[in-house]
This record gives sequence, C-alpha cells and structure tokens, in this order.
Amino acid sequence: MNESLLPNDFVERMLDRLDPVRPQPLAEHLQPVHVMYGGADLFKPDTFDKLRMRALRIMEQNVGDEDSFDAVFATGSLTADVYAKTVNKLRSEPIEDYRIDFEDGFGIRPDEEEDAAARSAASALSELVASGNAVRLTGIRPKAFNAATLERGLRTLEIFVSTLHAGLGRLPEGFVITLPKVASPVEPVILADTLNEIEDRLGIERGSTPVELMFETPEFQAAPDGVLAFRRMVDACGGRCRGVHFGAYDLLASLGVSAESQRLDHPSCVSARAAMLTSLAGTGVWLSDGATTEMPVGRHRKADLTEAETAENRADVAKALRAHYLNCRRSLVEGFYQSWDLHPGQLIARYAAVQTFFIEGRDRSAARLRNFIDRGTRATMTGSTFDDAATGQGLLNFFRRGIRCGAFTSEEATGLTSVTAEEFAAGSFAHILARRA
Repeated sequence: MNESLLPNDFVERMLDRLDPVRPQPLAEHLQPVHVMYGGADLFKPDTFDKLRMRALRIMEQNVGDEDSFDAVFATGSLTADVYAKTVNKLRSEPIEDYRIDFEDGFGIRPDEEEDAAARSAASALSELVASGNAVRLTGIRPKAFNAATLERGLRTLEIFVSTLHAGLGRLPEGFVITLPKVASPVEPVILADTLNEIEDRLGIERGSTPVELMFETPEFQAAPDGVLAFRRMVDACGGRCRGVHFGAYDLLASLGVSAESQRLDHPSCVSARAAMLTSLAGTGVWLSDGATTEMPVGRHRKADLTEAETAENRADVAKALRAHYLNCRRSLVEGFYQSWDLHPGQLIARYAAVQTFFIEGRDRSAARLRNFIDRGTRATMTGSTFDDAATGQGLLNFFRRGIRCGAFTSEEATGLTSVTAEEFAAGSFAHILARRA
C-alpha cells in the first residue's frame, strides 16, 4: 500500500473544522396542529365551550354522517376511521392553541375600549386556567410594534399580562406573545426588552415568557443587504422565540398582488414558505402556515329557510370546508404541521385533514422506520457510520406527531414499527440505535 500523502492527524484536524452535529428540535411532538384566533372583545370564560359546541353543530348539520363526510373530503376507504377520529377530537379537544387577538381580529378602537377588553379577556383567561378549563396553549396578539401602533401594543401587553398575573399569581404554562407585522429585528428586541421589564417587576423568571413572530412583510424574509433575514429575526428575540407564523395575505398585499389573486398556494407564498422552512430547519422553532379566509357559513341568514335555501347554505359550507381541508393538507405536505383556524367550522376540516394525512402515511412510514432501525442498529454494532440518521429521526417524528394528534395510539404505532412507548417518548432516533446496539 502506498504511503499516505496526508499527515497522520489530518482527518482529526478536518473534523474539528466541521460544524457540530445539529441538535434535533426540542419537544417537536408537542407542537399543536393549529392555532385558533378570536377577537379579544369576544373572549369570555365560556368561549372554548361555545366554540366546541358550535363546531359539533356545524358538523351535524353539514357532514353529520360518513357519506356526507366523504362527499366533502373524499376520504374514500379511510372515511370510517377519519370520521370517527374527527368527531372524537371535536368532542374531547377541539382547540389545542388559542390566540386572543387585539390586532386584525379586534381593529382600531378608542383606548378606553381596548384597555377594558384587555382587562376583561385577561380575567376570563385567568378564570379558565384556575378552573382547569383552559386549552393547552394560549396567548395574545397585540398590535404591531411599528411607529404607528407601538404605544398601543405596549399598553395592551402590559395591561393583559399584569391582570392575568394578578388573577393567578403566575402566568399560565404555554402562554405566548405573538408579534405581528415584524419588519425589523428592532421590533422583537423591543418585545424582549419589554418582557424583561415586566418579568422583573412581577417577580417572574427573566426570559420565561415565550414569543412568536409573524412573517407578513418582505423585510422579514430579506434583509436590506439581500440576505435571508429569518434567523436574524429569531435571534433578536434573545432566546424567547417559540414559533414563526406565516401571514400570507399581508405579505402578498405588500408584494403588490391584487386582492382577488391572493391565496395560500400563490407562487410567492410557496417560495416564501420554502425559504422559511429552510432557514429555520433544526432550530426547534415551531413553524405555522397561515389562514383560509373562506368561512364555512351559508349565504342565507334568516331564521326560516326554504328547502332550496337550506341546500344552498349546505353547499356553501361544504365548499368552504373543502377549501380549508385542501389548504391543511397542502401545509402538511410542505412540512408545516401547524396552521390557522378562524372559525369553529374550520376545525372539522382541520382534523379531517390531519387524521387523513397521518393515517395515509402510516403503513409506508412504519416499514421505512423498521428498515432504518435495522440498518442503523447493524451499523452501530459493527462500528460503522449510519448516514441516514436524519431520515430516521424524521420518520420517528412522523409517528410522534401522529400519536399526539390521535391518528393512532402509541400501542398501534409500536405494533407497526417495533418502537416502544418509552422510545417514542424519548424521541431520539440515535437513542433507539444506541439502546438496541
């Protein structure tokens, strides 16, 4: 064998120059499948119950059996399973994440009115949390921190957080501040500095209140020097950023796209989401797609409807449900496991889409995961390198998300993949290989 042309320590020195192994996203399986928005003036202690009952009523009136469900969502052979799981989800946990909205869902109002709404909504959330009837994740969206609305946004944030803390003696677990229309890294810095001050005054651990940023402006995507700005925006939060949400319609409007051409699958939205996904991959930041603006409501609103009017209303609702279902499916296919709901009827399409997506991919993903575990374990046992660990982790995450949303149970996933409940809970493909080797 010829003498090596490279020094003995060359490989070690080159390895030292490589970036460290990218950590896996933390608590990825805990990300909600949606976030629901509602105007702050409408938020009351019975809001969550009312939304659940209204979603069930809309389902009963429009897709109340398997045949009508399949007619709207075209779930085919999966209809019985998806229908049952959708109904169960609507009954048990229709809302996983909720945002009390002081921005577009509230509008511009007199200061006294917004002050009162902030106190009332905070008191209602405090009551829900204290009684154990709040949803898993909650938060508020104040007005944007630009020159026009900064003062109002700061005042609402201060009133809401102080009122909520006074009612509970703490902030609820999972409570988040969502900052809209971010156009400069200065805005998340202001939010982080504001929360530092509030936390210090209230005796809360500094940095413990997470934030989300809304990507609704071209400046969020591209900095003035032309470089992608997503990481800069997230880093400006000082370690607080839990998620980035896509605001498609504000972005499209700022790009000059006409109102009638604005839709979630517009080419500018597709490219923006791809840049968002690529820029923030591996950071652990939750990514959320935007909203379907077509609401599942009928055109006729009077009390006594004719047979023809009832049929027209059902057709209107079915069309809107189908549109939201397709948007949810597209989000999932593109790698966005969370997006927005704006109406209780949209929860029906949401869970129909989520259940179908995971059930459709279950068997093929299980076979691939079993194969990856087998290959990875054999490589580990022989001291070889397994190059597809990231793919194995992705497959594992698919089942963790599917279990979380109720598409299949942990026991069902174990039977399909041989991954135990403990291994699913640990959530690390590398951990599984190490244990089995």
